[in-house]
Amino acid sequence: MNTYLTKLTLLFILSFTLWTCTDDTALPALESIKEIEPQDNDNKGDASDIEVFFRKQLETNNIQEYRIFAIKSDKAAAFTLEDANAMPTERYTQVGINETYPIKGKVLAVDAKDTDGDVITEKILYRFAVLTVAKDKKAFKNTLVVDEDDFEL
Repeated sequence: MNTYLTKLTLLFILSFTLWTCTDDTALPALESIKEIEPQDNDNKGDASDIEVFFRKQLETNNIQEYRIFAIKSDKAAAFTLEDANAMPTERYTQVGINETYPIKGKVLAVDAKDTDGDVITEKILYRFAVLTVAKDKKAFKNTLVVDEDDFEL
């Protein structure tokens, strides 16, 4: 009987510990965006030439914002969700959930920077990524999509 109570107590403690765990690996991820498509719409030679289109989710109630990243192509394969979450604000373009549509993307600012902190310019290959940011970080994990195609101004 004593062994049974000990096992039951240990099971209860283990269950409670797992239930109160704050590790976000157990959280569901937000649905990802689809089809990142940057376009060169002008000839100024800076980031304001670039309009980034992406197909957002149908359900956006749990989304706070999107963040567009320009990553030098040779570093794109190593760019992770953790990198995106920790990136300083001056190295991405913030997009409200109602700012983009299938026929209207987000035009980058003239002084937009890549993930290295360098101003986006001509003659450099980039890949674009979009981070979907959760409203409630305790309910959902952010998701990241990195485009597989190189882009050059």
